[in-house]
Amino acid sequence: MARVLEAGQIGSSAETPRPHSAICLPPGFESLQFPRERGFPGERLVLLRSSSKQPLLEAGVSDPESMASGPLVAGWIEGGRTHHALVRAGAESWVLKEYRRGGLIGRWNASRYWRRGRFFEELHVAAAAQSAGVPTAEVLALVLEGAGLGSVRAWLLTRFLPAHRTRA
Repeated sequence: MARVLEAGQIGSSAETPRPHSAICLPPGFESLQFPRERGFPGERLVLLRSSSKQPLLEAGVSDPESMASGPLVAGWIEGGRTHHALVRAGAESWVLKEYRRGGLIGRWNASRYWRRGRFFEELHVAAAAQSAGVPTAEVLALVLEGAGLGSVRAWLLTRFLPAHRTRA
């Protein structure tokens, strides 16, 4: 069952993330909202697996662009419309996927989305598949960033499965 977070605030510092209100999350996930930084059009919403919260925050999950170009990147994985960063944090390996558009729309708008439902649905489906025993990469975090004009950019962070083979 999903749960709805109540509105609340951890602190008043501009650098302190705060829980986001009224987001329906899969069990074991929590939501943090990071304030807008200078030069960014919107806040970042990070939905992360509670059991991995500390290592995710220490690795910089709240800033996926920096994470994908930083010292934790151990390589790149081909997939979909782009390459995905293979991130090493301690003994763990993660895959950071930036959502990218394809087709005709993707030619002029590669990474902005105006509907957020797709991201939340994918998070719920992945969590349900894992809890049902389907062999799938464990979702660790979903990051949404306001991109102006009501649009968002999004990233998905999953645990790396080294012996993964596509079943499609």
